[in-house]
Amino acid sequence: MLLDLSRNKLSELPQEIGTLSELEFLRLDSNQLKQLPQDMGDLKKLLHLHIAHNELTALPVEITTLSRICYLDLTGNPLKRLPVEIRDWLEKIRSFSI
Repeated sequence: MLLDLSRNKLSELPQEIGTLSELEFLRLDSNQLKQLPQDMGDLKKLLHLHIAHNELTALPVEITTLSRICYLDLTGNPLKRLPVEIRDWLEKIRSFSI
């Protein structure tokens, strides 16, 4: 399942995003997101996460529970802080852009 919310001027995502249990591709590029909800970690089937060009300064630690993810694009975000757990998690991702 694919959900494309790119270029919608979103400033936040609802916590309920985590209920989309069949979601495999999520595009959130070019919005105004300042943070991601902790429930993002519930998207256990997620393979591709595109969150480039937002206003993210940190990532929730729960993102590291996305064990199936193989593509992560964080390009163009003013990230200042990453969870310590992200190091081991990133080694499993095939394509990572920051």
